[in-house]
Formats: sequence, structure tokens, C-alpha cells
Amino acid sequence: MTELEQNRIKLREEFSEFEDGFERYSYLVEIAGMLPPMAEELHTDENLVRGCQSHVWISAEAKDGRFFFEADSDTLIIKGVLLLLQDLLCGVPLEEAASVELDVLADAGLTAEFSDERQKGIGFVMRRLKEDAEHFLKLN
Repeated sequence: MTELEQNRIKLREEFSEFEDGFERYSYLVEIAGMLPPMAEELHTDENLVRGCQSHVWISAEAKDGRFFFEADSDTLIIKGVLLLLQDLLCGVPLEEAASVELDVLADAGLTAEFSDERQKGIGFVMRRLKEDAEHFLKLN
């Protein structure tokens, strides 16, 4: 079993405890404060994810064949989502990060209550992370 698959199972288990969308949203807001702060100098146009309703910045890197990224947003819900994505993807091998499915959060029941616009925005975030991992994979 890959590291990414193990992380997905943990996420599904974590969110299976919630009974409804309100509890999931509340949890995302609660954990938003746990997202490590992103340096202000990384809030650049280059790091801004286009197409999101919220402002989202992502700065990715590869270390020793593994994928890592910093992220920030101007909304608590998305900060919570970004923290979950860091838990899923940071530290996994580049091959796994590059092959992540764009709907990786759906199997935890996270996106069902999101508006269409928010779902699209999360899709743009996922594409960006996947593209960054693919880019670093080509360089290795």
C-alpha cells in the first residue's frame, strides 16, 4: 500500500465520524488555524491559484524525491482543506503526488456539501498540486 493510500484511509476514517455537512464544515474551520503560516513573500502572483473564488497561494518543492508544499488562503474553510491536502500529500514520493486523483477529497465526503464554485476552486488547487508534482518528477 502506498503512502498516499494510507493517508487517504486515515482521512476517510477521520471524516467518517461526522454525521453531516455542518459538522464537517465546523471541523474545517476548527483546523484552519493549524495550517502552518506561509511567509508573506510567497504570496505572489506566481503562487496564486487561478480560478478560485477565494485567494489561494501554493508554493511547492521537492526534497529527496518527495513532494512538499506550503499554502495559504483568505478563507477558513479553504485553509482547513489545504491542511488536509498537506496531510495527504506532503512527504509522499513524487510519483504518488503526481498521480493523485483530482477528487481525492470526495471519498471522505468532504466536497458533497460544497457549492459548485467551491468545488471548482478545489479542483484548481488539486490540478496545481498535481502539476507541481509532475514538474518536479520530470526534473528528477
